[in-house]
Amino acid sequence: MWNKLGGNRIKKAMFQKNFSLLDQVSTLHRNATAQVDRTIDRVRDLRLRLQKIQKETRGPLLLHQLSTPFEDMLAKLQDAARVFGEKRGEIKNRRDLITKAIRDGREYPAIEAL
Repeated sequence: MWNKLGGNRIKKAMFQKNFSLLDQVSTLHRNATAQVDRTIDRVRDLRLRLQKIQKETRGPLLLHQLSTPFEDMLAKLQDAARVFGEKRGEIKNRRDLITKAIRDGREYPAIEAL
């Protein structure tokens, strides 16, 4: 009877708030897991590209046989440095957006929205 009259209104509101927070945590966890998976895939791709560059440059240098011109090897290394710089910039921009969202009062910013 007490429940029907609204006697446990505060407990119900607290339960609903906690349930909502738990739902947000599970959503953020799912999104963060997906982001980590994408990051791992990108790192693996970069590793493969660097291994390819390493094979193309280290082998000829060790054998003193430059089958590819030095300018080509330098261009490949510059491309690798550019890619790393771009990725570092993307990560910094994303981190800045999340920090700004939290400072603006959004306690739980949605990862996919940023």
